[in-house]
Amino acid sequence: MSQKKAKIYKCPSCKEGTTEIKKINYQLKAKGGRKIIIPDLEIEECTHCGERIFGMKAARLIEVHKAHSGRLLVRLKPEVHAQLRELARKHHRSLNQEINFLLETGVDKAS
Repeated sequence: MSQKKAKIYKCPSCKEGTTEIKKINYQLKAKGGRKIIIPDLEIEECTHCGERIFGMKAARLIEVHKAHSGRLLVRLKPEVHAQLRELARKHHRSLNQEINFLLETGVDKAS
């Protein structure tokens, strides 16, 4: 089994160092100030000045995380949806607030 060798490039910023491939835990802020951490994001980093270069794959991954982080789409059976809607009305919450409450506290505590 052969390993893929990383190509070595001169740093485009300082022209002194070379870039090496690194995996980092990249942190960014999304809309509303939410912090998002993307683990093991593969980038190139200069050995001399520390300049970080994000390739197309990394850039796409960042955009996907920014667009969809924190969102969950769930299909429910109509009877389950009706039960959730009734619980939300009973507790004077929106459906999303009720679902978040149930997920945070546990379904057993809801009734």
